[in-house]
Amino acid sequence: MHRIPMEVSVVLGILVSDLSKDPWKGKVITFSERPKLQSVKGETLKKKTNLVRNMQCGMNIDFEKVSDLMLKVALEGKLKPEQIIKRLFMFSDMEFDRASTSLWETDYQDIVNKFTEKGYGEAITQIVFWID
Repeated sequence: MHRIPMEVSVVLGILVSDLSKDPWKGKVITFSERPKLQSVKGETLKKKTNLVRNMQCGMNIDFEKVSDLMLKVALEGKLKPEQIIKRLFMFSDMEFDRASTSLWETDYQDIVNKFTEKGYGEAITQIVFWID
């Protein structure tokens, strides 16, 4: 990632995380083959930024795995549908690669099916991209 777009991406991610409600507040999901929900703790923006910069990340993202992770958090936390993230913001300076061998429509339908099966059909998350 180039320095300025990376810094902007990290800070925007922290901002959205700080503005979120529990259990998502203060957390980010890393870019990775195996995405993780990680806490962003620190008293200052600089400390939070350094923490995020040092998280183990990959160079791709699998939205179905991200959705699986969000569903797991919802089920384990016994969240109500209205507590599910309404919009997942993805900030990046990278182009997309194919994290899946399926078409996006197929992946999206799989996500919808999983959420519906677990009682979260009306809580499907929108994905918002900011790409430099």
